[in-house]
Amino acid sequence: MTGCNEHKILIQKFLDREISTGERERLEQHLSICRNCTGEFVAIQSGLDMLISMDVPEPGTDFTLDTVKKAFKAKKQLARRRRIASWGLSVLIGIISLIMIAGWTLVIQPVIQRVLLSAVHVLAQCSVLLT
Repeated sequence: MTGCNEHKILIQKFLDREISTGERERLEQHLSICRNCTGEFVAIQSGLDMLISMDVPEPGTDFTLDTVKKAFKAKKQLARRRRIASWGLSVLIGIISLIMIAGWTLVIQPVIQRVLLSAVHVLAQCSVLLT
C-alpha cells in the first residue's frame, strides 16, 4: 500500500482491532516515516483513551420506567398528529372535490351546451341549404 489515505484505513483497522499482522507491520513502517499520519494516529488514540477512562454514570432507578413512559407518550402524540393530518387531508379533498364539481356545473357544462347548440344550429342551416 502506498499513500497516506490508504494508511488511514489501516489506522482505523488498528483502532478497531481488525488489522492483520502484515497490515500492522506496514502501518508501523509508515508511521515511522510519516509525521502527518503519526500525529493523526496519536490524536485519535489519545481521544479514545480519554473516552475509555471516563466514568459512565449509572442510570437512576426510575430510568427504565421514565423512558418507557416517554416512549409511549411520544407514540400517542405521533398517532394523534397522524389522525389530525388525515382528517385535515380528508377535508381538503372534500373542498377540492366541491370546487371541481362547482366548476364543472358552472363553467364547463354551459360551454359544452353552447358548443353543442351551435353545432346543431349549423347542421340545421346546412340541411336547409341542401334541400
